[in-house]
Amino acid sequence: MCRIQKKILEFFGRDGNTFKRTAKTFNISTSTIGCWKREFSKTGIFQKKPVQRKFRKIDLEKLSAMLVEKPDMFQRERTEVFGVARRFPQNALKKLNFSRKKVKNYLERNEEKRRESEKQMKSIPKENIVHVDKSGINEHLHREYGYSKIGGKIQGKIPGKKFERINIIELFGIMQVFIEARK
Repeated sequence: MCRIQKKILEFFGRDGNTFKRTAKTFNISTSTIGCWKREFSKTGIFQKKPVQRKFRKIDLEKLSAMLVEKPDMFQRERTEVFGVARRFPQNALKKLNFSRKKVKNYLERNEEKRRESEKQMKSIPKENIVHVDKSGINEHLHREYGYSKIGGKIQGKIPGKKFERINIIELFGIMQVFIEARK
């Protein structure tokens, strides 16, 4: 970029070229040429000014504390808290080295029962094991994702047995019984 600026100013300085002619020749604005000329006359060099970006609207410490306290908070909720556009918390999360993680640990889990059932499963011969996929419909929602430091884990808990589930296979059975009863 510096060589181009230098060539443009050299073109401007020779043969009585005007701002307009130089701007038209190189397809740039006259104000740009003026800025370059002033900068070169002050400093004697062409140098890009370093861009300093700050998170002006988001307090990084407050955001970090919020992420530790409520890691499963949605982005739109964060934007409402800070009163900023949606991209600002994303940029701040990147700067703080936080990433999105999947959260799924059941509140009602019991490690002892889990170990017992694993032992029972191991005692059954593999040819006698049948896997049944229960395609159930949950009537409740939970937040599947949260944020934590890159490389760290997040421990969110969701209810597993709090609400009833309707199994699709059961639903078809109920519908069949209902149809048979109407005949």
